Amino acid sequence: MTAVNVALLAVLALSAPAPQDDRAAAGANEPSPVPVSKLSEPQKLSYALGVNIGRSLLADGLDPDPELFLDGLRDALTERPVQLSDEELSQLLADAAARVRKAVAKKRSAASLAALDRFAEGDATTTRSTGELVRFETTGTGPKPSPKGRVRLHYAAGIAGEGTPFFTTRRTTSEGEAVEEPIEVAVEELLPGLRTVLPEVPVGSTVTIGLPPDRAYGPAGGPAVPPNTALLVRVELLAVLPVPESAEPAAATDGETP
Repeated sequence: MTAVNVALLAVLALSAPAPQDDRAAAGANEPSPVPVSKLSEPQKLSYALGVNIGRSLLADGLDPDPELFLDGLRDALTERPVQLSDEELSQLLADAAARVRKAVAKKRSAASLAALDRFAEGDATTTRSTGELVRFETTGTGPKPSPKGRVRLHYAAGIAGEGTPFFTTRRTTSEGEAVEEPIEVAVEELLPGLRTVLPEVPVGSTVTIGLPPDRAYGPAGGPAVPPNTALLVRVELLAVLPVPESAEPAAATDGETP
């Protein structure tokens, strides 16, 4: 959960009426003799919001001091003077959000490398000397692309181990039907690992290519891809296309097409 989501939950808590029973009489920092299960629905919601925020913070790797966290929450909810400036608050929350994003990216990167290792263990998977993993689902009999050629293909690229691709030529129509819309692209415009593997793939083939980070987006990462992350790319090679004489494709390093 980001700092923004935490703030939204705090706003939601404002809609719950303040407890007016033995819980209030017991003191702000003392446990109540009244079980939460016996309280009114608005009071239960206040407790549920606290549990949800606490669990989310811990899941994101944030471990705030409970008393100071409650002091800040209490000041915000009761409109008492806040003890930090808006600038300090913004900077602290921004720094925390950046740490969370970095930790999440690191976890996704590590998980992708583990998933790529599992992919490599498949009997039908071969490993190239340059590091790419190749698994043919079907092998066509058509021509192979030139390293400087153009191709038409169906394409789905995702972070290894994650189910939903971040780039795909498949779309869902308004009627709910899944259809493929092939793209045409120069081989030189693809990621380094794909530029290496595709010239060895005959037209009519469907192949899944595992790309270690240095054959994909590397330490810089890319659109929707954290740094040092492995990819799995599924390609159905439909055709080799003629190259226009004036075409001068530039090799992609961080372009929109993976």
